[in-house]
Amino acid sequence: MSVSDVARELGIRWKQVPTELKIKYEQAASEQKNVYQAEMALYKHQTSTNSSSPSETCPTPHDYQNSSMQFDTSDTPLEFDMLITDTEE
Repeated sequence: MSVSDVARELGIRWKQVPTELKIKYEQAASEQKNVYQAEMALYKHQTSTNSSSPSETCPTPHDYQNSSMQFDTSDTPLEFDMLITDTEE
């Protein structure tokens, strides 16, 4: 399959995902994006001021990430297996 064929198929499958599951993935992505942006801002600040590397100074926001932000993937394969099975039949 070409890259565009894969992207098209992913779009079709994403539209078929139940709303509750979409919300779960979108929240996890949003939380991870916030952590990335905070770490990137810290890195850019430290490199622009010629400070030591981020790991040698203070912990990053990622280090303080609470357990509620961790994404539980234990049930994910089953949910997607059902979606894939439904579309392939």
